Amino acid sequence: MAQGDNGQVAAMDWSFLRTALRPVVRHNYLCISRFAATTCMTLAMLGGLAVSTALADGYQTLFTFPNNVQLGGNLLDIDSTLYGTTRDTAFSVAVDGSNFQTLHQLDTTTEGSMFLSLTEVGSKLYGVTQYASPTNPGKVLSMALDGSDSQVLSSFPSNSDAPLSPLTLLGSQLFGVYANGSSVLSLNVDGSNLQTIHAFNGTDGDFPHGPLLAVGSTLYGTTSAGGQNNVGVIYSVSPNGQNFQVLHQFDATGNQSYTGLVQIGSQLFGTTNAGGVPLASDGTIFSMNLDGSNYQMLHSFADFGTAGYQLGNLVHSGSLLVGTVSTGGPTGDGLIFSMNSDGSNYQVLHNFTGYNPAGYLAVDGSTVYGYANPDSGSGGGILFSVTVPEPSSLALGLLALTIGIAWRGNVSKEKSAKETNSS
Repeated sequence: MAQGDNGQVAAMDWSFLRTALRPVVRHNYLCISRFAATTCMTLAMLGGLAVSTALADGYQTLFTFPNNVQLGGNLLDIDSTLYGTTRDTAFSVAVDGSNFQTLHQLDTTTEGSMFLSLTEVGSKLYGVTQYASPTNPGKVLSMALDGSDSQVLSSFPSNSDAPLSPLTLLGSQLFGVYANGSSVLSLNVDGSNLQTIHAFNGTDGDFPHGPLLAVGSTLYGTTSAGGQNNVGVIYSVSPNGQNFQVLHQFDATGNQSYTGLVQIGSQLFGTTNAGGVPLASDGTIFSMNLDGSNYQMLHSFADFGTAGYQLGNLVHSGSLLVGTVSTGGPTGDGLIFSMNSDGSNYQVLHNFTGYNPAGYLAVDGSTVYGYANPDSGSGGGILFSVTVPEPSSLALGLLALTIGIAWRGNVSKEKSAKETNSS
């Protein structure tokens, strides 16, 4: 507001706000149509600096492992502590990279050959290990969050690999999938009653890989093969194995899903490692309603020069989907990306150099955690975090800047007009 000659606050002409609040997008920057080209250029430059700074500051390497120590499986974020696995250890580390602790050293003569995943069950961690030999099959282990009270709860069949993806907790049971055994399994949290609740027959899917998603009392999953087109399906099944349904048949527009599903509201989201537009490209992100209707390809990676064969799991941070591609991008070493749940506003948050992101992401609010292993050589893996920028924050910041510039411009015009009248 401006002061009049009598010292009283004069009425301000706020008409500029009508224009300032009618933004148009030019080259992905907010440019207000009322103002001169120099103002638009200033906003574009300031907006670009804000974006590049946010993206540069958003990525952080939290912890680097010694040479030849690489990570596998998934990450868990429990009360500001990350839990994960190397080949033969379970570890914890604070989300700022401090206080690293080895929780459990795998006895590979009795506890399987390597860690595959971790699942949070109450105040305990449940680990799954890989088959080593007929006399040392894969195991389900449990331990306290500090690594104490470790015990073997169950052994997988000696003629089958263990589940490659994390187990899913639903009620007092754990559920998972055998990829090579091509079936869905369940067991009680005390390790008892390990059983197959659904065996795929090829026509209803084959080679399930990703973790199951529990929505209410229904489990949802994907397969990487089988179905009508032999490129996989999306399915649902009840915890007792009943009510199995194929919800979607994958085809050339997206197929070979390895990472499971994530839920936002009444929709499911996932990735495929092949298919897209153009056909036979390098994978997609898709959405679908819980009942299998309204399947949509939201993003095709061939269109954006970010081709990479292995897409990681999706997580959601607020209204954004976040995921990784293990190879591709400008460096060839993969990237982490975000996009809106309707497929818009795809953006690369970080391009990796010298490391390939892998495994499963963990998310806590606007911060996403993951790990990456060296693309070559004998280096050690790394843990990283990425702060996901909310598009609304940038828009609001630019809008505030725009209004501020407009307000100052309006005051200057009033002052000039007043000086002209005085003279």
